[in-house]
Amino acid sequence: MPNFFILGAAKCGTTSLHAYLDAMPDVCMSSPKEPFFFEVALENHNQLRIQAISGSLEITGNPAVNTATIEGERRVGSDSMSDAAAHLPELQVDVVDLGTEIFVETIQPKRSNGRNYKVDYRITIPEDWEVFVSHVNGSVFINSIDSRLSVINTNGDVELMEIVGSTRVNVVNGRIISEVTLPLDGTIELATVNGSVDSDIELLSDGTIDVTVLHGGINLDIPNNTSAAFEACVFEGEIGLKNVILNEKVRTSHCLTGTLGDGRGDIRLETEFGKITVTGF
Repeated sequence: MPNFFILGAAKCGTTSLHAYLDAMPDVCMSSPKEPFFFEVALENHNQLRIQAISGSLEITGNPAVNTATIEGERRVGSDSMSDAAAHLPELQVDVVDLGTEIFVETIQPKRSNGRNYKVDYRITIPEDWEVFVSHVNGSVFINSIDSRLSVINTNGDVELMEIVGSTRVNVVNGRIISEVTLPLDGTIELATVNGSVDSDIELLSDGTIDVTVLHGGINLDIPNNTSAAFEACVFEGEIGLKNVILNEKVRTSHCLTGTLGDGRGDIRLETEFGKITVTGF
């Protein structure tokens, strides 16, 4: 928690003062950072694609905007303030207009040499744009998107709120939290290797919910009137249903199958080591 702030106008010596204080063993200074801001006219665009490396990522859909905005901060952590400041220009954000697609990319050195490069993004787009995210280290938060959505994140949690559209999320290390309404024939695929999945999903006719976890639990909330063929499997763990009526129930040593409603959609849940809980509301 910061307890001392240096304030000053441009060219008044605050950078030098920061460097002097940073050299003192009992003082911990913040890493250099620099804001960025891009604005793109909408025209014929309908898609956002972003390739991020390290930092947080927040994407918000807004039906009232007439431009797409990409803003945030670039920052570098290093052993010294002067070294971090010297290498901050190596960390860049590239925004390319590809006609129907806006492509955003983090650009940094292939070798960090002990430095910590991070970019925190805050992006606002129309809510009906398709979104495709590829991220390596950091959290991803996406809110209010009414279209197709895809997220790949290596290390970090993924949280989706008020999503209406087919959705695919793949995480290696991290939790997946989602609130999704699927369209007719829509599909949601959620997968994580090390982490849990906590989802509130409204499944319409002929839709599919597919959740796969290796190490972690699955908590799925669905409306009481959900219609789907149901299958849940656990290698080592438990399967529990709350406020859910499962017809034609068959339980084996590792799996529970049956039918919800008239079975028009599909729900498939699987974890190797964890607990599956399905709750009706």
